Amino acid sequence: MTETAHAQLGQLLRQTGPKAAVWLIHGEEMLVEKSVRQVRDALLGDADPGLHYEVVDGLAENIPDLLETLNTFSLLGGVKLVHFKEAGIFDARGRQAQLASRIQQAWQGDQSTKAARALWSLLGQAGIDPGQDGTARDIREPAVVSLVESLGAEAVDAMLRIGRQQGWTNAVKDDQVEVLRTAIEKGFPSGHLLVISASSKVAKNLKFYKTAAKAGVVVDCGVPQSERRADKQARETLLRQALQEMLDAAGKRVAPGLFDRLAQLTGFDLRTFTDNIAKLIAYCGPRPEITAEDIQAVLKRTKQDPIFELTNAVADRNLVDALFYLDSLLATAFHPLQMLAALTNQIRKLLVAKDFCESDPGRVWSAGMPYHQFQQQVMPVIQAYDEQVVARSREWSAAHPSIPAKEVTDLRLVTNPNNAYPVFQTLLKCVKFTRGELVRGLTLLRGADVGMKTSAQDPVLILKKAVGDICRLPRG
Repeated sequence: MTETAHAQLGQLLRQTGPKAAVWLIHGEEMLVEKSVRQVRDALLGDADPGLHYEVVDGLAENIPDLLETLNTFSLLGGVKLVHFKEAGIFDARGRQAQLASRIQQAWQGDQSTKAARALWSLLGQAGIDPGQDGTARDIREPAVVSLVESLGAEAVDAMLRIGRQQGWTNAVKDDQVEVLRTAIEKGFPSGHLLVISASSKVAKNLKFYKTAAKAGVVVDCGVPQSERRADKQARETLLRQALQEMLDAAGKRVAPGLFDRLAQLTGFDLRTFTDNIAKLIAYCGPRPEITAEDIQAVLKRTKQDPIFELTNAVADRNLVDALFYLDSLLATAFHPLQMLAALTNQIRKLLVAKDFCESDPGRVWSAGMPYHQFQQQVMPVIQAYDEQVVARSREWSAAHPSIPAKEVTDLRLVTNPNNAYPVFQTLLKCVKFTRGELVRGLTLLRGADVGMKTSAQDPVLILKKAVGDICRLPRG
């Protein structure tokens, strides 16, 4: 019938009403939960949720029970809404982790048949045939190996025997998902409605997705994750909306300028962000305004900084921020060598940008030009320049056959022609360094690399010294 974004769901429900019998709602967890509530309330109308609304856990092995529930007429009559909740049938890694947890819980809870059913579903997802005589130790699937370690080989062998005695196959997942898809195509009894929710994006090229879109409504609750300016603004808008909704509901306001502080503490993690707002609302009590002092007293920084925050700080020669992000990344288990590699790539990119700016084609660029002018006039010149650099690299490789050839794609300034903003920022940052400083920066990073790999010095201290030296490089 239709596809819609979560932001337009309310308008769709008001304009057309909840006519569809099948709803697939997928994407960011909290937005999915909010959309499910909207759809559920619209579908049930005045019907009592306690009598007309059922929830089925979204595991593949529960699909037979789901369909039985959907096709069984209610004694009370009227609408019957069944929610296949947190369907993990679209994400292989998520499904296996979920199933492994379910297997362990069921087995430890003396539900051997339920545990065995989940194990066979996991085997089906991994494309494993346990055979007639195979044992748990013969299966090298990581999830099964982990179960053997936690429950013991005898327990997993017992689950395998249960499945063999029941005549189960190893294709539980694939067969059952296809059964669900076929059932959606055929339709359900009048007044029987299905909502499928998934806290991950469902690929549009899946046959299941296409069937759901044709038979009902697909609600996209996805959030753009790239660092393009438009995507970052979209994420910020969602956080601002969530903040305002919670403040309005509580009759509170936040002191001007504090949104950025709140966002910095969590990054784009909608659940953590809203949990933090709820803590602040409770903490400030009857006071109408949340202040900076409240934030400092209640909240801790949970944002996991992407590594480009560190590389950007070094490119800006901002030593304070660079050391802050370096420590933050170390706290999230980043290895110093990972950060060293990222910094080396950044300095190399700045050196390529500097080379362009000082070339004849680079005269078209100036640091003061507006972005739209850069898009129109400079980007085509940079793309042509990239091709010249790559061509020269190939010529050099051909003239030196004794040196192993390598395609030099990392010398391109433009990696995505549809996104000019990162290139614009790179050219602005390269102005802060001279060519000599950038060459010296690469030398410092190479020295740090050698030091980390060959000396007994603390690699963190080696990295911090290199970062400090680059940010404080003398001109020349």
